[in-house]
Amino acid sequence: MTTIFFRSTLAIAGFLFFTSCNNDDAPNFSLTDKIPATVLEIYPNAHIVDLEQDKGYTEVDIIYNQKEMEVTFNGAGEWVATNWDLPYNQLPQQVSETLKTAGYIVTDYECKAIKTCKSELTVYEVEARKGQGHEQDIYIYETGKILYKEF
Repeated sequence: MTTIFFRSTLAIAGFLFFTSCNNDDAPNFSLTDKIPATVLEIYPNAHIVDLEQDKGYTEVDIIYNQKEMEVTFNGAGEWVATNWDLPYNQLPQQVSETLKTAGYIVTDYECKAIKTCKSELTVYEVEARKGQGHEQDIYIYETGKILYKEF
């Protein structure tokens, strides 16, 4: 009886040890204290839905002005980017006109808006193709200037 109790206790202790240690997704608590406050500085009255770490970045899902957004921070807790989905018909007119003028046919009417710390301008990601060509992700500044194309 003592042997069974000892083995059971050892098995449970081993299980707890291996399941509770080495959690690479565990947030850095000093950052998780700072990041929500920073989110609310950038997006006052935002509702924070989720916070998770992935590959050295912290991603915070929020709802702001009735939009679902993802706010990304680097390992130092500094804001890097915010992105959100939007329908094609809500793109700025200059973006739509650039696509049309350049001969692109939109293949996915769900686009993405991306705001980064590198630029004051918003970048829009649109899936499109020319003629019968391959689909591409086209990245366009809100001014209509094509930033780059990804195949």
